[in-house]
Amino acid sequence: MKAWGTKCWHSIKNFLITGSRRCVSWKFLSQRLGLGSIHIKDEAQRFGLNAFKGLGGSYAMGKYLAALLERDINTLSFAELNSPVIKARIKDIVFVTATDGNHGRGVAWAAEQLGLRAVVYMPKGSSPVRAQNIRRHGAECTITELNYDDTVRLAAKTAREQGWVLLQDTALAGLRADPHMDHARLYDPRC
Repeated sequence: MKAWGTKCWHSIKNFLITGSRRCVSWKFLSQRLGLGSIHIKDEAQRFGLNAFKGLGGSYAMGKYLAALLERDINTLSFAELNSPVIKARIKDIVFVTATDGNHGRGVAWAAEQLGLRAVVYMPKGSSPVRAQNIRRHGAECTITELNYDDTVRLAAKTAREQGWVLLQDTALAGLRADPHMDHARLYDPRC
């Protein structure tokens, strides 16, 4: 596994400050598999979100903004992203995603940190509490009457029609798959 993603985001000072992550030992599973030990990094508290997918959406957002600004993400700081000059360039960007909760909350949080707009669609049957948690970060959040896959398609269609940026944690035909996007897929309206 490459460590460059971690290095890149550590360079965005004060944006992804997360504190230490605790490792959880899975003794039962390691014994069952005949392994000495298995340790899992607990991401549930990253950014104070109680949602484990906060990193992927914010990472994809940062990669998109760095590319848009023609900057190397290794040298682009959070302070620069919030500078008046850059704010003027990115102020009209809207990020959209489909989620059943965690990924959408991470996208909403990252957009909130940058003062940008996020629109989140959730499939039928999604938890109203999760939707409210997303809205608390300033995002527009709608629980649709569609299943998950069709909600992803709705988000992609809306991104295309509105010229918004789709940050999706699910593979979908027609999305640009960048292997450096962590788990998030990106639809770039500039393409």
